[in-house]
Amino acid sequence: MVAFWGKYWYTTLHLLYTLSAVQILVIFNEEHRIDADQIADYVKSLQQEDGSFVGDEWGEKDTRFSYCALNCLALLGKLDKIDVKAAVEFVCKCRNFDGGFGCVPGSESHAGQIFCCVGALAIAEGLEHTLICLVGGLQNVSFPQVV
Repeated sequence: MVAFWGKYWYTTLHLLYTLSAVQILVIFNEEHRIDADQIADYVKSLQQEDGSFVGDEWGEKDTRFSYCALNCLALLGKLDKIDVKAAVEFVCKCRNFDGGFGCVPGSESHAGQIFCCVGALAIAEGLEHTLICLVGGLQNVSFPQVV
């Protein structure tokens, strides 16, 4: 299996490093240097039954990894290797009452997670879920009237 790891010899394979390596190769038009199918198989192996992704063998689940997986596979033209619908459903479960997104369902909203979740939904062509989330989050917000 092909994936990438950090700068230290004891660092394990990780989805974050894999995405970074793929992005760099794409920037320099050198993606032919990697085996896209093997990388796609590695990314697929990190998808969980609930549609989420873990970053590595240690099993941390986070919407950052959903974004990394979708981004990596989209760059390689391999989105068909994973269950995109399940990935979108997991990201949508991480939406909070304030319209933001957290790392996992029930965790607090965070600007970084909002970027990752909206980005993941955009890649997966699921931005309509973002609009639903934003509208749903704004239902309980009162805005001051401007005269």
